[in-house]
Amino acid sequence: MMRARVIALLLAGCYAPEFPEGEGTFRCSEEQPSCPDGYHCDGAECVAEGAEGEGEGEGEGEGEAEAEGESEGEDGPTIAFVAPNDGDDLGADAPELIEVAVDEFAIPDEGHWHFFIDDDYTPEMELSFEQQFEGGFHDLRAELVTPMHAPIDPPASDLARVYVEDFAPHVRIATPGDFAAIVGREVRVEIDTRHFDLAEKGNAWNLYVGDERQNKLPILASDEATASLEAGANVIRVEILRIGQKPIDSDEVTVTSSE
Repeated sequence: MMRARVIALLLAGCYAPEFPEGEGTFRCSEEQPSCPDGYHCDGAECVAEGAEGEGEGEGEGEGEAEAEGESEGEDGPTIAFVAPNDGDDLGADAPELIEVAVDEFAIPDEGHWHFFIDDDYTPEMELSFEQQFEGGFHDLRAELVTPMHAPIDPPASDLARVYVEDFAPHVRIATPGDFAAIVGREVRVEIDTRHFDLAEKGNAWNLYVGDERQNKLPILASDEATASLEAGANVIRVEILRIGQKPIDSDEVTVTSSE
């Protein structure tokens, strides 16, 4: 009986020479793809019906679940400025409205938020209030924090850079941004000024990386220059001045340089 079955399998293109009946792996080929009932030909091997499909299904299911998990992680708590907007010009003669929108974060149950004006901050519970500003450029930042004042994980914050009109000369570094990651050892620095016309005779600016001045002579009639960086963190600073006089205003950012 066993011999007759093996002969039948050989004729069908399948055989199991090294295994006893019921324990072997049946072989097949593209020329002879026939397999016993309940099997199908997969490459050079007869595979039980449904075995491969189930494995693939499990793998696909796991991948989908992982993708969904990653998507859910990206959707966590958020905070965003409603007012003012990035780039807004504000007045210095009256308080300005500060308003943020918070999603998926309960205040005060899960924590609160910090309102930064440049390097100074105040803890906040309310989502809107009025704030008086000094003249010049300011970096405003809103950040969600725990009841212990630590940034939540993953962090959630928003940034708005504004200008408060006071009719005095001011400068800011437009690019690169604060904490920017720079690839290479040079970076183009571009500045923005108010009430200080770079094209006006006698107006100039200087560019520093740390304490080292990047320009031999004051920079005239241009709003950009190139700075040379060291590996790691670099403080880029600019100052505007009338030639032969002390600096009028300055700004700085910190960037990181890598190859």
